[in-house]
Amino acid sequence: MYKLILIAPAIMALTIASACAAKPNVPHKNVQKSAMASQNYIKPGAGIGYAHNLKSQYNVGETTTFKLYLGESYDSGVMRVTVTATGVQLLAADPKDFDMSIGGDHEMTVSFTANFNGRHYINVQALADIGDGNSMSRVFSIPVQVGPVTTQKPNPDMKTMADGENIIEMTAEEEIK
Repeated sequence: MYKLILIAPAIMALTIASACAAKPNVPHKNVQKSAMASQNYIKPGAGIGYAHNLKSQYNVGETTTFKLYLGESYDSGVMRVTVTATGVQLLAADPKDFDMSIGGDHEMTVSFTANFNGRHYINVQALADIGDGNSMSRVFSIPVQVGPVTTQKPNPDMKTMADGENIIEMTAEEEIK
């Protein structure tokens, strides 16, 4: 009985591994392979990049203002930018539209204050609407450290195995019917 219990998971793991390794039957007539395929990859989403001048660590109650610079690679259309936050209160970051036919970097001023210590995030969603009915977006988060950085205490039950793997042993009861 015990041998069956130990063998069954091994058989299931082999079945799953072989199913994952199987290649789907897809026609390859339209696929063009090249040695430089990894260099031709373009990340899906809008062609929008960002930079900011937010620096260092902040204190609770302190009001901070920084510049957010958004660059894009479009000849026409409108870029709509919305800023939200988790853990901090935004004071100045109204949604803004930028004309992408101008080119160059688009500048936005963001102000915030924090009510408690910790790692918080300012989230930016930029939507590129080029007027053809298809809009693409780019979303990114800017981390903000408020107060001192706190490290997590290691779990006292953590053990390191001979192969370097960390585990936590727990007691359990098994009932075999």
